Order: sequence, then structure tokens, then C-alpha cells
Amino acid sequence: MKRHFGSFLTRSFLGAGITLTDVEYTLTDELICSLPHWLRTTVEAQMAAYNLVQREFDGRALNFYYRCSGRANCMKELPVLRMHGEKAPMMRITAQIGDDPDPVHATLNAVHGRVFCVAFNRRVDRYPPATTVLVTDRTDAWRSNFHRETH
Repeated sequence: MKRHFGSFLTRSFLGAGITLTDVEYTLTDELICSLPHWLRTTVEAQMAAYNLVQREFDGRALNFYYRCSGRANCMKELPVLRMHGEKAPMMRITAQIGDDPDPVHATLNAVHGRVFCVAFNRRVDRYPPATTVLVTDRTDAWRSNFHRETH
């Protein structure tokens, strides 16, 4: 999974894109790696194509985008998740972060067939680099929301 989204120029001067912190990166990677293979391959392809991430102002969510650079309808190039409804959670994890006694809950969410957001129950972008992340619980949220591809 990528860690840097947006170019150096857009991250530095335009505030359009970010570098995920160690904790954000680890939690997001854990969410994706927890998915079954048939979902994970599509999610990984979408994440590899995304070129912009925005951290919400309160630090409790990361929103992923694919900027098209002026091409019309370029999102159609990305694989799509077959899902019920317009938005749904895919995976939830609970983790202990460093020595912090309060667990962090993280959820991977999809909108219109695309991974869109990783939401946290509290701010996670202020932990120092190399802080340990220990996943203590995983909940499959995809079971009633996504269709398995059958060929």
C-alpha cells in the first residue's frame, strides 16, 4: 500500500495530499489485509490508483480520491466492488497504540463500489513515528454488503 499521496509540490504548497503517519498507514494496511482475497484484490487495485488523500480536520478520518487530471469519466478505469446500497463498512478493527490504554477503533468504508474512507474513533495522526500498533479484534463488516465475484 502507498504511503504518499499527491506529489511533493501538491503536498507541500497546496495542501492537496498527505503522507500517512506510521499509525495511519499501519491501521489502514491492517484493515485491507484483513479482507478476504476476493475483496482485497479490488481494494488494493483502487488504493494503488488513488493519488490524493485528505485527512479530515479533526484527524479522525482519511478520505481517498482519484484525481483525473482533466480526463472525462476516468474513474471507470478503476475496478469496482459489487455492493448492496451506496455506502457500507468493509472491515472494522480494534487496536492498542503504543502505551495508550484506550483502544482505537478503525473502519474501512466503501461508497459507490470504491474504497473511500478510513474512519477512526479518535485522532491518530499525532502519535510519534514507530509507535507500535497491536490489533486486538477484527470484525468482518463486508458479509452482508458485498457480492462475491463468481465466474
